[in-house]
Parts: sequence; C-alpha cells; structure tokens
Amino acid sequence: MYRRTRERKPGEPEEAPLRAAPHPLIALQTSAGNRAVAGMLQRLGEPEFERSFQRRTAVMFASPGELVKMIRQLHAPPNADEKVSVDFGLLGVQDISLEEMVDLAELASRRLQEFFTRFAEGRAPLYAAMRSAADAAARHDAIVALRAYDDPQLPTMWHLHDLLGSWQIADATARDAVLAAIQLKIATDLEADLQNDKDAVHKRVVEHAGMGMNDEWCGFFAQDSYRRSRLDSDFEKAFFHVRNVEDFFAYSTSPINIGRTPRWIYESGRWQSVREYHESRGALRMWQNHAALAGGGELDIRPGDIVLFDWEPNGVADHIVTVASYDPTTSTLVTIGGNDSGYVIDKAGTYDASHESDAETGKRETAGAVTGEAMKPRAKPPGAATGHVGVGVRVIGAQLYGIGRPSLIDFEDHVYDHLPENQGKAPVKPPSP
Repeated sequence: MYRRTRERKPGEPEEAPLRAAPHPLIALQTSAGNRAVAGMLQRLGEPEFERSFQRRTAVMFASPGELVKMIRQLHAPPNADEKVSVDFGLLGVQDISLEEMVDLAELASRRLQEFFTRFAEGRAPLYAAMRSAADAAARHDAIVALRAYDDPQLPTMWHLHDLLGSWQIADATARDAVLAAIQLKIATDLEADLQNDKDAVHKRVVEHAGMGMNDEWCGFFAQDSYRRSRLDSDFEKAFFHVRNVEDFFAYSTSPINIGRTPRWIYESGRWQSVREYHESRGALRMWQNHAALAGGGELDIRPGDIVLFDWEPNGVADHIVTVASYDPTTSTLVTIGGNDSGYVIDKAGTYDASHESDAETGKRETAGAVTGEAMKPRAKPPGAATGHVGVGVRVIGAQLYGIGRPSLIDFEDHVYDHLPENQGKAPVKPPSP
C-alpha cells in the first residue's frame, strides 16, 4: 500500500497532515456497497487496473502540498497520445488517460478541500470556548489555545495559497476559519509592541507608511500587522484615515483620499468592482455600523477586526484600533492601538492602584487578563505626546462608530485601480499567474 514517506526538502514549510484518508476499498464500500468491493477485489490481479488502484491510493494518502502539485498536473494539456503525466510520489511519474485524469482530479480536489474543512472543524470548539469564556483570564487562555492550534497549520495553508495562487477554499465555513486564524495572529502579534519602545514603534510604522511623524498614526499601526500578514499592498493605505477605513470595509467611496481604497479589480480578463468579485467568490468584507452594534451582547466581533471610535460622539469617527477580545456577556470590548491613551505594561511592577475607583480597577485588570501582563495607566510626562501603544477597555456604547472585517481575498495578490478612466484599458502590470 502506498504511504507518504518523502522527506521534506530544506526550506520547504512543514505541512500539517491531512487526517488519515479512508482506504479506497472502505470508501467504495461506503458509497457502493460490498458487491462493488468484491468486484474490485476480483480485478486486482489485472495489471492496468492494479496500477490505477495504486494511483488512486497515492492520491488518497498524499499530503496537501502534493495534492496541489497533482491537481496542477492533472489540469495540464494532454500530450499527443491524449494522456497527461502526473507525479504520484513513490509511484513516480506516470501517464494516465483523460478519463482517469478527470476522476483523479476530482478526488484530489476533494481531498484538498477536506484539509481546510477539518481545520475549521478542529478550530470550532476552541473558538466557541473563547466566545463563552467566563471572564477575561479564561478568554486569554482560550486565545492562547487557538493560537496553539492555528500556528502549526498556518504555514501549510499559506504554502497551499502560494502554490494555487489564491485561497481556493470551496466551503464558506472553512474560508472563514482561515480568515479568523489570520486575524487572530494579527491581533496577538500587535501585543508584542506593548513591550517595545513607543517612539521606536511610532517611527517604524510612520516610515513604512511614508507619512510624517506629526501625522496621526493610529491607522499606520493598525495596518502594520495586516501588512505583515500579507494584506495586498494596494490596500495598505486604506487604514490611514477613518473615512478610508469605512470606505474599505463598506465598499463605498468618499472624496477624502479616494485612491487609498481601490474600487476595481482586474480578474478573468476584465475589470469588475471589488464588491462584485468578492460576492462572486462568497467572501464579502463585513462592516457593522453604530446602529448594528449599539445593543451589545452576542455580536459578531472577533480578534483582528478593525474598530472606529467616535469620541464626541458626533457621528464622526476619530480613532482606529484593532480588536484584542470581546466579551458578549458584559459587552466589553478590549482593543490595542497606536497613538492610543490606553493601558501599558507595568514593567517595573510598582504601580500603586490605591487611588483607583472600583470601575478603574476592573478595567485595568481586564486589560491585564486579556494580555497576560500586569498593566497600568500611562502617565503623561510634561510636554510629551499622549499617543502610545495602549490597550483600551470599553463597554460598547455611544462612542463605538463601527467595526470592519476584511475578506480572505484581500490577502491575495491582485491588480486594483480606482480611476474610472482606466477601466477600459488593460492593467499597467499583468495580473499574478
């Protein structure tokens, strides 16, 4: 029986394995019954049938990366003999008929989709535990458990994305689970900057944005981890201004720096609206405005979502941060942001909380439980700027302007534009293959 024994090449990402596939005989028995199995067993002595059976078994036990390579070969143009050449691992490269090609291509695609589906199935109870956590400390532990589940599998998923050129995930639940894993990494990676020097972080994100040190930098900080998690570079500037953030998630436009939120995408040989393309793939962005969020409770909010706050409140957004966690029982939203006024790590462990009110102590302890660090309010030295990397703790209310979530497609490489006059032309640079 064929089993995968190939050693990983140097520099090749380690793949999370597929769950053991059912043996082809068991799969046949399940779908067609014992008579079909008996018929197959009678034919195993036939050389060509046995070779075909071995190839099918090779597909059944291939790794995700091997499946992608097989799929690409199975979809290649046939040769002069109306056959295609496929590398079946330990079986080597073999020529197969077009009829068998169709059968194996369907099997390989189904097996690949099972990898993403099983990732989502394994993640679901961990995500539910985060949502139903009794308090902030339990929610922190649940987030740690989610990261421990995601981290070994994300490299494999990104490797598959790179081989395929996009996130080709048929199941909507699986697509969302992959996006949630990317977003969780974004949110928790931002927490590392709580340990870093505020001025160094400020300088880093501003320089990458190509903006000035006197500019408001909350959006630069929010996009920094998204950028490092491979958000398409055409969208990085969509986080620079509160209006651009809303335009991005709601697929709308405003007269403020309209070029930061491209409206059209070039795919399948034509220009189409970004929303139209996302909708065709069942992967729309999400935007929840104040009216949708005002009631609190069981809202669809998760780590990595982008939040706009309206401090006045006067219907105009003022600040951009990222969700660290959300408690649906108390409607408490914990965020992390740059150019913020929230809590910072009490590195010296000398903060005196004796003057705090019970409410202030509760918020500070929530910030500490969510991040796993002892926290304190940041004192403002005379003449210093107020902005720093901080953790905010707020009950959902009038100051929450809106929350956005990207599409998984935003983490692919595409050609975008925002100028109407360019829509009748081919793109300046060709789309990625």
